[in-house]
Amino acid sequence: MVISLAFGTDFFPTLHPMFSHYFKTGLRNLVRQKAYSLINILGLATGIASFILILLFLQNELSYERHIPRSSDTYRLVEIQVPAGIDVQHVAITSGPWAPSLKESLPELEEALRMMPVGGRVFRAGDKVIRESDCFYADPSVFFMFNVKLASGNPGTALSEPNSAVLSASMAERLFDTNAALGKTFRFGDTPYQVTGVMEDYEHNSHLAFQVL
Repeated sequence: MVISLAFGTDFFPTLHPMFSHYFKTGLRNLVRQKAYSLINILGLATGIASFILILLFLQNELSYERHIPRSSDTYRLVEIQVPAGIDVQHVAITSGPWAPSLKESLPELEEALRMMPVGGRVFRAGDKVIRESDCFYADPSVFFMFNVKLASGNPGTALSEPNSAVLSASMAERLFDTNAALGKTFRFGDTPYQVTGVMEDYEHNSHLAFQVL
């Protein structure tokens, strides 16, 4: 069965008085029952605001690590510990030799990355002394796996030698008063390091934040 509807030009003008009546009736009810209307309006506003806040929270949580290329194929190695007297523990800290061992034993593994936080130590360059906690030892594969962009330097060789370091643009500015820090040296603790790359500030939503690699 097919139902056809046709509206003449005089149909839409008849909607205006109807909506006007509904609007006036609703307004009168709001004025007459102020307390009841206030409760309803506040409840509606609270519900909408809560929905928006929850939506923004979920959007932020689900945006983490989305900058990683092929994030669905990237995995973090976890150690499962079974200590006596407590539940099974899943620990995200594993020993360094796992990376080369897995690359040798799993042909389908394309790349591996090891990162170790250093903690808040002192950086010295000339008379400048800075304390920075977002510092990691890292394999050169960090540039590919974590989508780290270099403003200067070669990602293929930037971390290939001992005592080499890559600074963020903001860290280079703080330490040397310039972003053109390539080739400059600084001391990290008692060890001298040479700047082999300057990376763009890492502003992605990530559980790892680093100013120095």
